[in-house]
Amino acid sequence: MILYLLKSFLISGLLYSIYLILLRRSGLFKFNRFYLLISIAILLFWPFVNFQLNTSESSVLVQEGIEIMNSIQELNQSDEFKSPLEAASFPNSKYVLMVYAAVSALLLIRFIYHLFLIFSSKPIDFVHQRKVYQAKSSTPYSFFNRLFWPNQHAYDQTIFNHEEVHIKQWHSIDICILELALCFVWFNPMVWLFGKSIRENHEFLADRGSIENIETADYLKLIIQAAGKNKVSHLSHSFSYLSIKNRIKMIQNHPKSKTKRTLSLMLSLFAVSFILLGFSIQSHKINEELNQQTKTNFHIDLLEAPKGLPIERSKIKKFSSPFGERTHPISKDKKRHTGIDLIAAAGTPILASAKGEVIKAAYSEGYGNHIVIKHNEKYSTKYAHMKSLAVKVGDEVEAGSTIGIIGTTGHSMSIHLHFEVLENDLAVNPLNFIEI
Repeated sequence: MILYLLKSFLISGLLYSIYLILLRRSGLFKFNRFYLLISIAILLFWPFVNFQLNTSESSVLVQEGIEIMNSIQELNQSDEFKSPLEAASFPNSKYVLMVYAAVSALLLIRFIYHLFLIFSSKPIDFVHQRKVYQAKSSTPYSFFNRLFWPNQHAYDQTIFNHEEVHIKQWHSIDICILELALCFVWFNPMVWLFGKSIRENHEFLADRGSIENIETADYLKLIIQAAGKNKVSHLSHSFSYLSIKNRIKMIQNHPKSKTKRTLSLMLSLFAVSFILLGFSIQSHKINEELNQQTKTNFHIDLLEAPKGLPIERSKIKKFSSPFGERTHPISKDKKRHTGIDLIAAAGTPILASAKGEVIKAAYSEGYGNHIVIKHNEKYSTKYAHMKSLAVKVGDEVEAGSTIGIIGTTGHSMSIHLHFEVLENDLAVNPLNFIEI
């Protein structure tokens, strides 16, 4: 989760910087609309993407990550984690999740409420083959195919044409996508900035479509007269949009030459491609260095550690042999026990402790039927003395999925499961990760 947030913040900041520097004043308003919407989708979903490439040159991202982690640490110096067993979670994570859910729910309710207000309106007139609805503000506005007009205002063809551009180009779809994204990633300030730019770009598009058959000076007078008159809904498009200064500048600026516009487009596409590639490379160095830094500062791991029980808790009869030095039940020699033993009834399913890939499913004299699951670059788990195996090498398994049946194969004197957790291929105490 931490790595997702880190990538999301960084990638959204870089994408927005490209928009401000290369695209905002380029005059490529239609392309900018596409770019801003795709950027919202990228910052939501791209952090999950990983291409299997090997790289050792990742110092920039590592440094950015470490700086952010240190900033978080400074803000939470007094906080302590409850237990080393609560890997990969912040203190009071339950309350943080409750706050997140509450804010998301409020934003979603606000979105639905405004949709209800808009779609429950009744038409009051029919002008230029368009149904007109009663506006609840002092200025006209639109949403999807609905045009809202205040009673006290006479119909102005220029403003009507402006709102028609919003309607015909389906700008309201962009607003709905943005509002739904905000319901889930409201904590990312870059999403709010993207939202402001999406609305501003809509006005640029509508202004361009409205001044084709009108004097620019007359249109600018209308914009100035509408300044400060607010619309009733944040979902709708209003002629009195607050970015008056930017709209006036954009109207007065002469369009850039095709060469400059093409250059801006090519540079922005190249920059975006470079950024997406950089955030898609699965780097061992990034994972290890960020993991080590956060483990030192926060006592947590970015990489998900195995946390689930390998047998359903209610079916475990006994915890028989701990991790560490013990007398081997067969050889009677003092030997290091590299896992823990769990006793359960014959036929009890054995479960994957965490999501991962089966890298070994075989029989050996010591472990009998056994399975090794690799969860990430750092952690893997081993399940031994099984009666039968339910998976094979190469299978992807989810946490809690059945991988075999408990038994007594190999060097075993009773029906039980021998369970190991391997950290960097070295056996560590499973009780540091799970609770019995």
